[in-house]
Amino acid sequence: MRKFLLFMLVCVFSVPTYAQLNCSNVNAAISLSASGATATLTNSSVPTASSTIYTFYTINWGDNVTTYAYNTNANQQHSYTASGTYTVTLYSDVLDSVNNIRCLDTATANISVTVPPLNCNNVNAALYVTPQAGGTQGRLTNNSTPTGGMNLSTQFEIKWGDGNTTYTSSKATQVHTYTANGNYIVWLKITAHDSANNITCVDSMQDSVAITVFGTTLNCSSVNAAFTKTTSGASVTLVNNSTPNIGSGITAVYTYYWGDGSSTVRTNKNNTSHTYSSSGAYTIKLVAGYTYQNIYCVDSTMDSVNIVINVPNIISGNIWVDSTSQLDSYKVWLITFDSNTNILAAVDSQNVAVVAGSGYYVFANKSARNYRTKAARLNGPTSGTGYVPTYHDSSLLWSSANVIAHNGGSTLYKHIYMKKGTVTSGPGFIGGNVLQGANKGTANGIEGLNILLMDANDNIITYAVTDVNGDYQFHNLPVASYKVYPEDLNYATTPYVVNVTSAKPFHQAVNFERSNSKMTINPLVTGIADVNNKELLLQVYPNPAHDVVTISWGVYTDDMANITISDISGKRVFSTQTNMNQNAVINVDGLQTGFYFMNVSTGFGSNTQKLIIK
Repeated sequence: MRKFLLFMLVCVFSVPTYAQLNCSNVNAAISLSASGATATLTNSSVPTASSTIYTFYTINWGDNVTTYAYNTNANQQHSYTASGTYTVTLYSDVLDSVNNIRCLDTATANISVTVPPLNCNNVNAALYVTPQAGGTQGRLTNNSTPTGGMNLSTQFEIKWGDGNTTYTSSKATQVHTYTANGNYIVWLKITAHDSANNITCVDSMQDSVAITVFGTTLNCSSVNAAFTKTTSGASVTLVNNSTPNIGSGITAVYTYYWGDGSSTVRTNKNNTSHTYSSSGAYTIKLVAGYTYQNIYCVDSTMDSVNIVINVPNIISGNIWVDSTSQLDSYKVWLITFDSNTNILAAVDSQNVAVVAGSGYYVFANKSARNYRTKAARLNGPTSGTGYVPTYHDSSLLWSSANVIAHNGGSTLYKHIYMKKGTVTSGPGFIGGNVLQGANKGTANGIEGLNILLMDANDNIITYAVTDVNGDYQFHNLPVASYKVYPEDLNYATTPYVVNVTSAKPFHQAVNFERSNSKMTINPLVTGIADVNNKELLLQVYPNPAHDVVTISWGVYTDDMANITISDISGKRVFSTQTNMNQNAVINVDGLQTGFYFMNVSTGFGSNTQKLIIK
């Protein structure tokens, strides 16, 4: 009895216990390295996966491509199609399966990649040729490199050695039928062209094939690929009726291509089934290849199948913020585009609770068409450096938002990664107004319009919402160059460039006009007087100058400006007329060293500045 009680106590106290996940110990961490156009992400996030801890990583590569990793911290790679600097974000989602605790964190890093130009040393022709169909045909397998891709095209020229030539851009296997016995030299040339860098490379290679034209045991004319099919829900079953039968030295390989990117290979004629993951019309192809000694014959056949899978009609995704945001309320809008009126409009919306860094949204029973989604925080400040209204998947502007192609089924994982402003401190102030109308005394301010403030590289700093009078303000700005960008569905916006300097930190008339007839929002320039009063609107540099002078308008319009340069005696030594829709560059290389006066005039007035030529 004592032994039995001792055994029971050992069993009770041997039950394993697991430490509870602590969100303060969850840390997303990444480092990036690049080799040419390929970036490698090293995931140093903690904790790592275990028998009770599950990790799910979402990686936004910064070029509208997102990949996922589950329960692994293995290095992840991504190849970019264009050179540049990209911001890569890792979203870490950690689950304690024993204690039912979920923690989230994010990590961000930048990576610069360079898509290398075509290297002729890497262009290689490669082939081998074998006889088939009783020795009457030559079968060429093309293993040349590289393959075609973005900005890269490949062309192949094949000379069969009997006076016939084949031209193709495909690396697919080529078959040629000979009419006479012999040993033929087959020659392959590859021509690769890099259109981005205008580089063309050529290479060639040859192989030989022995051709014998006579009858054989395996007659290729009698080879016939055939099948019948039955369907049940998402599954299709094929009965292989191909001829001839296998045996007496004849072997076969049957390859089934299901039309959804997958395939199945069989060496017998047993019934073969496949299950589809989505509804649609698919083309099934059977390729039957027969071999007898050195004879190879092939035939193929195709048929179509219509698969109907009852899947829910939804558009869904997550709102992602930093895991420090424990409980927030967001609103998500579903937006459509009417091709008849060229108008974007919000057709549905819903409130979403974001807990511990993420919240789930879903729109049900929507017609098949293209959509956009947008999210904005409800329970926080309606302006400032917090989370800025963002479109799927991480765009601040409707014009660059990712379009969601919905086919009436389940359109999933259309996440919105919320953009966040930057806390700043400085002497700068920018304020202004957005008007509706022609600015002739009857214009009205527009209330509730989002005004984005970005730096010179289009990174978000903060945002504001216009009040009942259409007014907005940005405070505590450091000395820097900024872009003020009103964001409104359907309207094409021209940003207002503002230079906050220590000499001129205060800018209070950064105004815009919204035109319904033109569907535009443009900086509101009242005349050259604005140029006189706002340093940002007219900058002449360098001054003193040597060979060229640039006039930066800051705010660009379609008005014409007359520019003249006179010497100190009043003699005009240069004059030109230019459109104020871009910076004006003036060649002063021919002017003598000394003092001059530059006059800029429009229909609104004029402005004269002293110019020194060195």
